[in-house]
Amino acid sequence: MGLTRGVDSPTLVAKIMFSIGSPSYSRAITRYYVSLAEFDVLIAAVALELYELERGQAPENLQALVPTYLPELPHDPFDSFGALKYAKRPENGWVVYSFGPDRQDNQGLQEYDEKDSPSGDIVVTSS
Repeated sequence: MGLTRGVDSPTLVAKIMFSIGSPSYSRAITRYYVSLAEFDVLIAAVALELYELERGQAPENLQALVPTYLPELPHDPFDSFGALKYAKRPENGWVVYSFGPDRQDNQGLQEYDEKDSPSGDIVVTSS
């Protein structure tokens, strides 16, 4: 069993919700995508931590985690299901993130919070 889901899963859920005529379709899909992104960012962060523990340093890119730590690159539902974003930061380790519901790349610097900030990225940084 892989740690990430295929792109077809969100599409299937969207088709089902559309077919039942849900009045809050857009909000429900956004919440669903936020959950997917949060999960995939967390899984990528765990894989990054394992890589770091075993090798003594962070990888140069997320592709270095495949297939030893991840079966495939996690997808960002807010960036046309492309790969999550990752950057090494000399001052504070690394950051892995999704664009978030505003679909803007904030370089992982502005964190999304549904209640306080409807814009921003879904972020995990190393400690």
